[in-house]
Amino acid sequence: MADVQSLRNGLGVVFVALVVTACSASEGETCGDTPECSTGLTCHQGLCHDPATFCRQSEAHKARCERDGLCKLMAEICAAGSEDDCKGSRRCKEHGHCTFAGGCCSRDGLCRSEEEDALTHVYRLSEPARRVAAIDTLNGLFDSSLAQDSGDRGGPHVAAVIEDIAKPLAKAYLQGDLPATSQTKALHLMAKCRHGDTRKALIEAVKTFKINDQAAGAHEAAIGAALVAIADLREQGAADPVFRLFTTLRASSRTAQVQGFSHAVRKAVMALVTPAWEDRLIHMIGQPVAPHSDIKRWRDEVFWQITAARALGKLGSPKALEPLMKIVLSPLREDIAPAAIEALVMLGKPAAELATDVLSGDAQELVSYAAEQHRQAVGQSLAAALGRSADSQRITSAAIVLAHIGRADSTEAVLDALGKTDAIGKGRIAVHLPKLPPSAEVLDAFKATYEQSPLDLSISAQHHGVAALIRVIPEFLDPSLTPWLIERAAGLAGNDTANAPFREPALAVAMQLMTNDQAGEVHKLGELITPEKWQGDHRLAVRLLSTCEQKVDCYLQQLREATPKDKGSFKLLKAATMAGLLAKPKDRPAILKALTIAPSPTLRRVLATALDRLSPRGDAPLAKQLEQTLRKLGAIDDPFLSAVVGRLRARVDG
Repeated sequence: MADVQSLRNGLGVVFVALVVTACSASEGETCGDTPECSTGLTCHQGLCHDPATFCRQSEAHKARCERDGLCKLMAEICAAGSEDDCKGSRRCKEHGHCTFAGGCCSRDGLCRSEEEDALTHVYRLSEPARRVAAIDTLNGLFDSSLAQDSGDRGGPHVAAVIEDIAKPLAKAYLQGDLPATSQTKALHLMAKCRHGDTRKALIEAVKTFKINDQAAGAHEAAIGAALVAIADLREQGAADPVFRLFTTLRASSRTAQVQGFSHAVRKAVMALVTPAWEDRLIHMIGQPVAPHSDIKRWRDEVFWQITAARALGKLGSPKALEPLMKIVLSPLREDIAPAAIEALVMLGKPAAELATDVLSGDAQELVSYAAEQHRQAVGQSLAAALGRSADSQRITSAAIVLAHIGRADSTEAVLDALGKTDAIGKGRIAVHLPKLPPSAEVLDAFKATYEQSPLDLSISAQHHGVAALIRVIPEFLDPSLTPWLIERAAGLAGNDTANAPFREPALAVAMQLMTNDQAGEVHKLGELITPEKWQGDHRLAVRLLSTCEQKVDCYLQQLREATPKDKGSFKLLKAATMAGLLAKPKDRPAILKALTIAPSPTLRRVLATALDRLSPRGDAPLAKQLEQTLRKLGAIDDPFLSAVVGRLRARVDG
């Protein structure tokens, strides 16, 4: 009986073993409710895997192991298996964040759940049922991380997210099988990343984009964001599609007006401009413009020609000299003229020589062209030409070009032009006199023009009468103008209401330029104006002057210590102005460094003006440094700042 029982027991063991074998799956085999995976294996997405090695072997997940060290498959997610694994990982060391079951490594002390980890949602991009939600979540995680880093795309939180999502997001986009809405959101997110791994996808998006005014909306906004990213990345591979888009986009279209779309196109053109475009750009700025005939066509031409003119300036195109000068000389193109002047500044000495010939009348063809354009403008009843002679208009325009280029050898010609044009021309030239190298002659000419000009003289569309002259006085960075300005403003005849448009800006300018010994005189002018409009700023200015006295670095320290809430404060404006007017040529490196941290465009312009005034003979290396700084700040498209760069170069050879 014992033998029989032993036999039965043996058969039972064999039977159980067979059953267990039949119900267990090996690594790589299908699993589900039954069979279960063999001991030590885990069922993941329908297959049995070794949780200790799966994450490092899977193409879809091994990137995470490169960041998370010895990661393991736990609860369907690849994560660090222990606190030591997490803290020893590259992801923790480089980005300050990784998660594991039960804890985390994080620079901000917050342990994120798997749902808060970008990689969790990156994995879901390959799952059709979850990828739409994954893209939405990744957008939210990016924005949240960017906010944590105060908008700094290189900050530790957002940098970690960008590192995780850029490449897989681009791959998902290029596969082209995302729903249209998600495809648009993915494009927008890639644009925000500004990462090299997204380049191919961004270029493909612009290359395949077709203008459709009937459906202009979210996708056009995403393309606009992609264009800005391409410009910031300086992705030359996008040059051809960007130029095609530029030459076919109409500023009057609905597409152009979607969330700054036309501005994005212009930014991309300026970043990627190449000599291969030169002839086409010159052709574009030569097209006729008729402001009163077809308003939509006129808007299109203004957009194309402003962009083309600036691009030609950046190219330094000698072939564009006369076409650009023709824009400046035509009253029909007064909206395009500032861009053409900016381009001529970039062309430097040759442009100054041509403007001098136009001013003297030696450039016969351009003189005749200016007269014909003036005749056409009068025939169309354009305000820019009415009541003015063709010669006055030509002389004014040429002198403004020379003043903008700002070479010392042009000063005499510009000042001479003041005596050859009409009152409007004098006022418009005087606005640009601060761009010439500092001299007593220039200062005297400015003051004389101001004193001789009627208060309501039509100088600028932005400011009433001689207020246009008052507002450029700070560009001289010369406190000797303060008592003169106070005397002129305080001595105005008439009632206070009529004088307010001139006294109020005069007081603001006087406070900006005043030295400590001038504070009392400025206060007397202030007594003619509502106290709430000036007393607080006056007290701030006096306190700052008492603290810093004549010390340039003390004023620059105010900029270094500025907080975001100080961004538009008068104190910072005063500090930047005082640093500029007290600075000597040896202080230019410190001024440039301060410009890199200046919290507003206004402050950058004040500091750039200081560099301009401190370099009467130009400075090519400084121009290069300033240009690089502006590019890093995203301020290279500011016409005021780019003109300073141009003048620093244009003055060098003489």
